Parts: sequence; C-alpha cells; structure tokens
Amino acid sequence: MHLADANSKTLGSLPYGAFRRLAGEGFVLGCIAPEVGCVGYLLYGISRRCSRVKLTHLCVAQEWRHKGITKLLIQDLRKRTQHLYGILASCRRDYQLDKMWADLGFVPLHERPGKSKDGSILTEWWFDYGHSDLLTTLAYQKTESRICVAIDANIFFDLVDDENFDEEGKESKVLIADWLEPELELCLTNEINNEISRNGDSKKRKKLREITSKFTFLPCTQEEFDQACKAIRRFFPEDMKDSDHSDLRQIARVISSNIKTSFFVTRDKRLLGIETDIYKEFNLLIIHPIDLIIRLDELRRETEYQPERLVGTDIEEKRI
Repeated sequence: MHLADANSKTLGSLPYGAFRRLAGEGFVLGCIAPEVGCVGYLLYGISRRCSRVKLTHLCVAQEWRHKGITKLLIQDLRKRTQHLYGILASCRRDYQLDKMWADLGFVPLHERPGKSKDGSILTEWWFDYGHSDLLTTLAYQKTESRICVAIDANIFFDLVDDENFDEEGKESKVLIADWLEPELELCLTNEINNEISRNGDSKKRKKLREITSKFTFLPCTQEEFDQACKAIRRFFPEDMKDSDHSDLRQIARVISSNIKTSFFVTRDKRLLGIETDIYKEFNLLIIHPIDLIIRLDELRRETEYQPERLVGTDIEEKRI
C-alpha cells in the first residue's frame, strides 16, 4: 500500500479496507524484487455480466519503470483470466500514457467525462484476448466470397475525409468505387484506434470511431500477434517513432489475422519499400491503391487458384 500511497495522484483513492479485501480474494498481483520488496502491482476485478477484467490499479515504482515489469504483470493477469474476453482499463487522457497502453497491446475504444472538477477526459482502453464472438463470425461471413484487403490508416482517413480532394486522396477513393464493391472487402485492424486517438480534436475522434463500425475488423489472437511483432521488428528502424510503432503493429495484426488477408493497401512509401521482404516471408502483398486496381483481375485469380483452395478436392494432376 506504500506504493499506492506514493502514486495516489494518478491512481485515485482506494480505502485500505477495500484494498485488503481484494488482496485476500486474489485480485492483486505484485512484482517482488529480492531485498527490495514490492516494486509494482496491479489490482483488478471481474465483471461476470460482461465476462471481462476491469483493471483498477496498475503501478510501478518510479525507479523500476521501463524494465518490462508492467508487461509482465499484464501477461500474468492474462494467463489467470484467459477464460474471459479481455481487459478494460480507464485512464485520463491528459496523463499522456497512450504509448504505454498501446505497447502493452491495448487499444482505445471510447472516451467519457471524468469525475474531476477540471473536466478531465477518461479514455477506455481494451485488451482483447481474441476469443470468437458474433462480430468475428460476421467478419468471416463477409470475407468468404470477396478479396479481403486490409487498409492502412492513411487510406482510411482518405476514404472518410470528404474535404480531401488532392491527388493522393483521389487515388485512395478509387477503392470505394461502385464496381469494386462486389469484389473487395475493405478491412481494418484494431490499430486504427491508436491512430485516431492521436487526433487532438475530441469531436473528430468521436466521429472517426463511429465511422470505423462500417468496416470489417480483422480478428487475431494476442499470442500470434506478439510473435508477428517480433518477426517483423527487423524491417523497422532501430529508433522508432510513434508512427513506426503503429505501422509495425498494423502489419503484425494483418499477418496474424485469423482471416486470410493477402493484401495490405497503403500510400506509405517506407512500407511499400519493404514489400518484397514481407511478401517472401509472410505472403502479404503491400501495395499502393492504384496498383491494386490495375492488377485486380490478376490478384483475384491468384486468390481463386491458390493451391490451398484445392486441398481435399478430387482434382489430380498428370501429364497429357
């Protein structure tokens, strides 16, 4: 509780009695350093009605931060609650901890007013365990008979911005032409929520989040996502900016998606520059929107005639 008291300004108050009760029920996880004591802890509850974890406190001692302790605590919590859908956490936006939450695997879903007198905004962060639900079932159905195409954040913003009529915006808007609707299913990953959260306009963030519901989201499990992140890390700069981290997570979520997605559309020249390496290793084609349209028929036939689609059929190959 000394650690909680030292960080009470950001954690919020919690009566000692409630703290002891939750600890006695096994809802407190701590990281203990030899000869030092508790250097980090998390406190949580479980919503039976929503089948999810509610994260109440997440704290690491100042001198022990940036050592991976927070990630270890979240990983342990995930193992203990794997039967649930995921973890929900609330954090004040002005604490500027977006990068930490995103690095842990959380994505911002909603915002709501805080209880403080200064009019703070709380962001609700979600860590999805990747279990199938009605939305993932719907995603499978929608991509069953179409070419599944994941779109980068820059493409998404082009598509939803009615005021953007520059050449790059026009190139992206080709993807929503009427004649393409039966052919393509445009998909997003959860990383789009982190991209939206960087917008400083709260009304714009709300509008963009509402628009994302019109797109199909690609589901993936956290384990496969983590593995994909490690596998593609070498293709990104050693010293990465926030945008680089988002690009990495974006590509990793497409690679690890439970829905087979062979195409990732972007205008990002740096991502287009690693297309050959990514395609060779992960069979994911990073492509510009105009190139996708030009090669649509070729790409569609590649998808239709992939060898894996012939497995289990009565077709056999022999010389004539």
